[in-house]
Amino acid sequence: MKTSPIFITGIYRSGSTLLTRILDAHPDLAVTYETVHFMRFCYQKYNPLTNEKIKNLLTQVNERINNRHGLSFKVNYVMDILKNKQCIDYAKIYDAIMKTLFILESDASRWGEKTLVAWRQIPSFLEMFPNGKTIIAIRDPRAVLCSFKNFTHEPEPNYLDSIFAYLDLIDTIADLQKKISNNSLFIFKYENFLDNPNDYCQKICDFLQIEFLPQMLDFKRYKDRQGNHWKGNSSFTKNLDMISTSFKDIWKEKILPEDLLLLESILNDKMSEIGYPLSEKRIDNKLTSKMFDKIKSSTLIKERFCKWILTDKGVQSYPSDPTKQINWNKETAGCS
Repeated sequence: MKTSPIFITGIYRSGSTLLTRILDAHPDLAVTYETVHFMRFCYQKYNPLTNEKIKNLLTQVNERINNRHGLSFKVNYVMDILKNKQCIDYAKIYDAIMKTLFILESDASRWGEKTLVAWRQIPSFLEMFPNGKTIIAIRDPRAVLCSFKNFTHEPEPNYLDSIFAYLDLIDTIADLQKKISNNSLFIFKYENFLDNPNDYCQKICDFLQIEFLPQMLDFKRYKDRQGNHWKGNSSFTKNLDMISTSFKDIWKEKILPEDLLLLESILNDKMSEIGYPLSEKRIDNKLTSKMFDKIKSSTLIKERFCKWILTDKGVQSYPSDPTKQINWNKETAGCS
């Protein structure tokens, strides 16, 4: 059987880590989250792929995941695996790393990885693995904004950057759906999953061509990267121990009027088209002025806003660059 790995991406605070835990609970799958980040740190960054550069790639991945997560692999062992392969490319390197880390000492036969804010890398992933499967996680952008605001240590109001990332995500989804088969791309809508976990999980399993097992929805089975019980990563409560709809619409209570105005002004009909209707917001001069004051208070948000005005485009980006080590200790989703 040809290699059919799974690549999960999407916007942060969208239930994507929960999705990885659900899939990882299947005995045939080993699905990790925010770990190797091959598409972010490695892909096309070590050209030409000489033995020296391949070893540098492996060494740097190993050092980073050991520093960040206490995980490691034997670099020489992976080098030996690759030496037995013809025409070494990024796909073979990626596959060897993931199998060594997550398949070698498990009963699983298929690996998956989550790297957020990497939706534009999906075509490259599928070029490497034509039989691979890709999943994009989305959630109501207003809920994303409120959760990110509550979760991040970024200076205010840089949490508003989620709006511009979401805009790029929506545009990219529309483009990908024109080019990529439904057999290769699945849009995971967090709210739809919460409304009916069993049926929705069955749809995901059908997409991945695996059997749905009830244990996949057993929260007690979920493990973190170190093999300990996963306690959830909700920004509104600690030690979540069940799949819950409790925070599904909490944005309606939490979102600030000026933030709502900015978000819906930018995403507008595009968010409606993916199933998130606009709210019945009231606009007045005072609220508009407050919105622009907040935009001007952040260099980052001002730059994003100006780009949107000029190009109607968003960005595939975090507020802080996750490839820079100085940002790895920030409590910003995905900076690891």
